[in-house]
Amino acid sequence: MKQNGRFVLKITVGVALIAFGLAQAGFAAVPSRYNIDLHYDSAKAVIPAQLKAEGQLRGVVIAVAEFTDARQVDDKKAVGWVKELDGSKVKVFPKTTQPTRIIADGIKDYLKKAGYKIADKTASWDLKEGNLPKGSGKVIIGGAIEEMEITCWTGVFSNDYKINMKISLAVADEDKGTI
Repeated sequence: MKQNGRFVLKITVGVALIAFGLAQAGFAAVPSRYNIDLHYDSAKAVIPAQLKAEGQLRGVVIAVAEFTDARQVDDKKAVGWVKELDGSKVKVFPKTTQPTRIIADGIKDYLKKAGYKIADKTASWDLKEGNLPKGSGKVIIGGAIEEMEITCWTGVFSNDYKINMKISLAVADEDKGTI
């Protein structure tokens, strides 16, 4: 009977060690990338009175061009990093669309909330005065993403985020053909 107890103890310890090893392997596995849902939510935006569309401005059609990506990075689809507990860094990518489109869509949403009429189609514009898209809208807004980095530090009980973004903005008059 005493020997049977040792056998059960050995099996129990063996199973516990295997389970512990598998659990450690699961915690040690770091994903090769993170995908995040990145978008601008204009629902909570507070539009200052001086930026609201009033009078004749309510009828002006504004076209928003997809932004150009002027970041000096290897992978322009990436938007940042997750810094893991072990010190490793894993790239972060938007789930649904490119950062250039995300910025343009955010500006569209903000302007709609401010009462402006926005062109349905997103214009394509390289920000050169001679290449203004025709028929998009009376006013064309475009720009470039110069910096965009979302950094997340994973912790045991919480995560911390830091977002650094720098964009340039260009506003053009289609009728006059000037920026």
